[in-house]
Amino acid sequence: MAEADDRALRRAGEATIIAGNTVTLLRDGPAVFGAWLRDIEAAQSFILFENYIFRSDQIGEKLASALIARAQAGVQVYMLYDWFGCLATSRSLWRRMARAGVKVRRFRPLYFTDPLQALQRDHRKLMCVDGVIGHVGGLCVGDAWAGDPQHAVPPWRDTAVRIEGPAAAALCACFAETWSEAGSPLPARLVEPPVPAPLAASPTAETPGGERREDSPCAGAPLRVVAGSPGRSRIYRLTQVLLARAAARIWITDAYFLTPPTMYEALLAAARDGVDVRVLVPGRSDLPWISWLGRSGFAGLLQAGVRVFEWEGPMLHAKTTIVDGTWSRVGSSNLNLASLLTNWELDVLIEDAGFAEAMEKMFLADLKKSRELMLRPHRTRHRVLPIATTPQLEDAPKAEVVPAAAAPTATAAARRKKRTARGTAREELARAGAAVLGGALRRQFEPSTWTVSLVLALLMLLIGLAGLRWTGVLGATVAIVCLWLAFGALLHAFAKYRRGRSHSHRRSRKRRPSIETSHDPALAAPSAPKSEAAAPPAATA
Repeated sequence: MAEADDRALRRAGEATIIAGNTVTLLRDGPAVFGAWLRDIEAAQSFILFENYIFRSDQIGEKLASALIARAQAGVQVYMLYDWFGCLATSRSLWRRMARAGVKVRRFRPLYFTDPLQALQRDHRKLMCVDGVIGHVGGLCVGDAWAGDPQHAVPPWRDTAVRIEGPAAAALCACFAETWSEAGSPLPARLVEPPVPAPLAASPTAETPGGERREDSPCAGAPLRVVAGSPGRSRIYRLTQVLLARAAARIWITDAYFLTPPTMYEALLAAARDGVDVRVLVPGRSDLPWISWLGRSGFAGLLQAGVRVFEWEGPMLHAKTTIVDGTWSRVGSSNLNLASLLTNWELDVLIEDAGFAEAMEKMFLADLKKSRELMLRPHRTRHRVLPIATTPQLEDAPKAEVVPAAAAPTATAAARRKKRTARGTAREELARAGAAVLGGALRRQFEPSTWTVSLVLALLMLLIGLAGLRWTGVLGATVAIVCLWLAFGALLHAFAKYRRGRSHSHRRSRKRRPSIETSHDPALAAPSAPKSEAAAPPAATA
């Protein structure tokens, strides 16, 4: 069975298992940024840093200064940032880093000749130091993730891992992949650094009560590095395998939960089969329209037995999955089509029961700061409502299915209060329309899919009426966009054609000498004439 699991996961994620790593679970920005700064300061040879967002705020300046200091000390530092994610970042930050010796490169800016390529973003969050230490997670660089203790501003909730061991070399290869997409390739010695030997077990940090601490290094952990790229759907396929393989538990934390239909059906099937499926999502999101669309599917999940929780603290930005207390995924991939199919993403799948135990404890601690949603009949359809009190959550046993807790009944006064807070149907429609049009929708719960369908229909109706009223303007806009896309596609096809011809020409030039050699009488082995056949052999030295 273990061999079959390994084969299925290897094929789905196109990632072989790498043993002998020491993995440390890191919660939230203060712990993650502290680990980054310590490892940057200790770098001796090179630092590879890649992130979707790198803001020029307090924590951004601090990390930039640390990278500049190592570059000035002779360490080779490579910085790759996403053009779209860093639109608001001060250009002076990149210029200052480049002047100090940091090799700075931006990923896929918007080019007139290839506009569609701008839809494929580098969403990876990666740091690799000396080919020995790597960091992977969901954190970008910004004060929102760092928080502000002096003003009692908590950091965004996020998760990352620190990896020490052979898997760090695989992370270097992942960085080289996206680095080459933005320019010339990375030097070969950085693409394939010497693979470090598996590390010995680290001492386990324990609490005064004797329990294992959440941030205890887990030595000897096998893991897979899953590098997502546009069109490859590696993490999509791997997650589908995990959901189908699950026998006891599937616990998911996701910042922008908007699953494709096949993954949605996989969650429903697992819950109906008795698997304890729990999903933790943000209560309030920095992208409210994604949360609004995601909530439209909660009723179907709840009807199948999936337990859905909404985080009550600051923005929940983590992207993790825990399956059966064995497999733990941490990385940058959200469970939506953008991450699963179009972006460059990076995740690690850690196959270790000790690490999974720490992940499950973290998940249960997060649920204590969340509200569980429930279904309640409302006229002719179901309503998704919060449970009045925080549910009591026990630590899950390792090999048993955790039963769902019974939902406490709300009082009539509480129901009237919630009904008043929800407002009239007209107010709901106005708020939903604002969300689709990019407004800040902050409703905590959306009941069903009818609001999504209605708002999309109204949006299409609005566009149609605008087209009838301003036919020339709309027609000109569509024509300009189509001409732009067509021109970019033609240039892209011509560039591909030229590259193909150049590659074919180089291959033919490499083959030509060997072909000519076989027909060159001076180089070919001559057949001896009959008159020379009887001649004595030449003397050898």
